[in-house]
Amino acid sequence: MLVKKYDLDEKIVWLENVRIMQGSYKNFAGRKSEYNRLGFRTFCIIIDDPDFANQLKADGWNVKIRSPKDDGDEPLYYLQLKMSFNEDESNTNDIQFRDPIVKRICNGTITDLNIETTAQLDDDDIEYIDIRFRPSKWTVRGDSGYTGYVKELYAVVQDSLSSKYAF
Repeated sequence: MLVKKYDLDEKIVWLENVRIMQGSYKNFAGRKSEYNRLGFRTFCIIIDDPDFANQLKADGWNVKIRSPKDDGDEPLYYLQLKMSFNEDESNTNDIQFRDPIVKRICNGTITDLNIETTAQLDDDDIEYIDIRFRPSKWTVRGDSGYTGYVKELYAVVQDSLSSKYAF
């Protein structure tokens, strides 16, 4: 992972070559689940630099730590991010904002994704992403911190048979 820019004052975090957690840690469709309300699109990125993970924690981000599975392994630091579109059910306040730019890159082809097609990232084997997200300050019952909302996301995915036969 490469940190291109981290500036809370300018409200921008820009990371490149970021791995995301697979399985139930990604919900680009906004499916209702045990861990997710309907319409809330979330996914988790791996923070592979412990110093940067600790800086994020110190600044108020909710960085989670998964203990190593085997002796000698390092703990895994990860951060949940959110993606919202104006038309999402999660936009309960009817606030208008710019929808995120989402691109899927497979076998040299770049495809623009939107509110209807972003869900296909749930089924993709994502090699890495380049991402810009904005920190959003929150305060609840005296606690405060940051959550991240996607501004731009470029997902590089592994080639599959579906791309071979897409016409």
